[in-house]
Amino acid sequence: METLDEWITIEDFPKYEITKNGRVRNKETQHIKTPSPGKRGYPVVSLWKDGKQYLRTIHILLARTFIPNPENKPQVNHIDGNTENYDLGNLEWVSARENVLHAKRTGLQKSDGDKVVRQYTKTGDLVCTYKSASEAARENGYTRSAICNAARGLFKYYKGYIWRYANADT
Repeated sequence: METLDEWITIEDFPKYEITKNGRVRNKETQHIKTPSPGKRGYPVVSLWKDGKQYLRTIHILLARTFIPNPENKPQVNHIDGNTENYDLGNLEWVSARENVLHAKRTGLQKSDGDKVVRQYTKTGDLVCTYKSASEAARENGYTRSAICNAARGLFKYYKGYIWRYANADT
């Protein structure tokens, strides 16, 4: 029976091992790797293979090593939404759709259509604040995606108005 401290060789990286609690070490030197924050907020470690460096997220290394994936789902979800909590009980294999639905359901991700958007005249006077681009589109007979594009700054005006997300206002 495996314990939390039992070292298992990492698939595709035979020079490294991982434990169930996410510790990664070099098998040759016994050096335990210190995770650092990756670009997207997930803890990563640097692994070398064939003279090339690879950054790998701890949660995916754990899932590939310890969590069965009989349905061959492509993504690993943090059930509690905390990207730094890579406890095995907090990880699950999911489809891309399941991952997005989980993020929206838990409030971790908001689409552009869910953000507060403000409508201004060309001179910068506030016309109205809407709880979402969808609401602004419905109330004005406009296109939601065009409002989102304007609020992102892809074009200056839409239907003669300036559109900005509330968090982007200065």
